[in-house]
Amino acid sequence: MDNIYVFPKSLWGRISILLLLKRNKYDLIVDLYDNPSFSSSILVRFAKPKFSLGFDKENRNVYTHIVSLPDKMKVHIVDRLGQLLLPFGLENYDVNFDFLVKKSNPLPSKKKKRVGIVVSGSSPAKFWGLNNISQLIKMMNEKLDYEIVVFGTKEHKSLIEYLNQLNNTIIAPFTDDFDEFVAMVASCDYIVTPDTSVVHLASALSIPVVVLYTFVDERFGMPWFPYKTKFEAILSKKDSYADIKPEKVFDAFQKLME
Repeated sequence: MDNIYVFPKSLWGRISILLLLKRNKYDLIVDLYDNPSFSSSILVRFAKPKFSLGFDKENRNVYTHIVSLPDKMKVHIVDRLGQLLLPFGLENYDVNFDFLVKKSNPLPSKKKKRVGIVVSGSSPAKFWGLNNISQLIKMMNEKLDYEIVVFGTKEHKSLIEYLNQLNNTIIAPFTDDFDEFVAMVASCDYIVTPDTSVVHLASALSIPVVVLYTFVDERFGMPWFPYKTKFEAILSKKDSYADIKPEKVFDAFQKLME
């Protein structure tokens, strides 16, 4: 039986999950974390599986079997996790994203090439700024003949309504349906995003993408770059994107088109 358990924040909730995992009597637990994790260490120890597999890192003593951890600044996260297949005899693994777009696209029919611009990521620090986004759209309108689709959440509704006043700009409808969101993203020829969830979609859909990252700590390895997809990455050494100018993003976009 397949089950998904969410490790809760409350103490009693965590105790309940730990007791449940222990009762399940697993034969094998695979820890996908490539950074030391106190939570995953507790889960492995308490569940007491016959075997446990993880990367060679600071909490290696909780595993019965260890896999060498590739250089996190040189090896993509997808290929790093692929190393966990080696103990199963899967040495020549190949990652293919055969991503099925399940729903029709609710956006208007495309009349020319389309650029999707994502307003923000999962945290306030990943909001690039209204002025920067509007300046980028104006540059695209001046030098390119593309449709521009703005993606955002209801949290940024007023901001998105302002961007709707700009030429060649279409506002993607808000949706809680992931498949519908994927269909809209799939209609784009290019993506500009500070949000890594859309980066993963761009990889799965083979859409060239310009990505904004904050990168302040090399301990966690390289950012989650797109995988096997054309991309341009712009890195900020701060905790926000405040130092990334729209001109720099537009230059990266032009390089991507080349």
